Amino acid sequence: MGLFAGISHFFGALGMLITSPTLIVRALIPAGVALTLSVLVMSYGLEHSGPLSEWIVSYAEEGSALHSALAWSSYLLIGLLGLMISPLLMILFGIPLCEPLAGRAHDLLGGQEDEAPFVSALVAGIGVGLKVVLITLLGNLALLLIGLIPPLGLVTAPFALLVWTPFWLCFDLCDAVHARSNLSFSDRARLLRGSPLETISVGLVAAFLVSPPYLNLIGLPIAVLMGTRHARELELRALTQRS
Repeated sequence: MGLFAGISHFFGALGMLITSPTLIVRALIPAGVALTLSVLVMSYGLEHSGPLSEWIVSYAEEGSALHSALAWSSYLLIGLLGLMISPLLMILFGIPLCEPLAGRAHDLLGGQEDEAPFVSALVAGIGVGLKVVLITLLGNLALLLIGLIPPLGLVTAPFALLVWTPFWLCFDLCDAVHARSNLSFSDRARLLRGSPLETISVGLVAAFLVSPPYLNLIGLPIAVLMGTRHARELELRALTQRS
């Protein structure tokens, strides 16, 4: 499917959600979390926009055009910060709560859980999570520093937006299926790197679903189902290659 994998999995995930009551019930959990986080972020922004606005407009004469422009810009800044922070909170807190949804979807797609001892599974999950956080933080920092060099910034910015971030977002969305299969971090990365265009496509479409506040109420469950479908497809492809 290549670059159209994200669109294909989007409609497939939407169809699964609409036609399966069990998935709808499980989607209500992350949807509730999404609503709570979005409301908290926006409320916090509105609550603290007053002091920020006063500090910004203090540099302009009251009643002047500059004073009005700075006042409006402060509210705009708060809104933009809210839009930037909300997706991060969704990924940190919302995706783990989608595990029951992804697990049921994996079952409906014919997948099976390879049960492992609770302690070993917990340790493995924490290890994978720490590696993802470390790699993404170091990668983002490296891209930021390289982007400060004027000519290279024209390359690093599109790479971060269109390749790096979508890849690791898709990695997170596939986590439930990969965990059920007891795949190591290296095995997970190898599977996704084996289909880079499809992985990035899924991540790009998912980014549009989890980013906008309130849209992510339904966008997050659909994004997780997209990742589940993509992971199951890669799982089947790997089984076919072995046989």
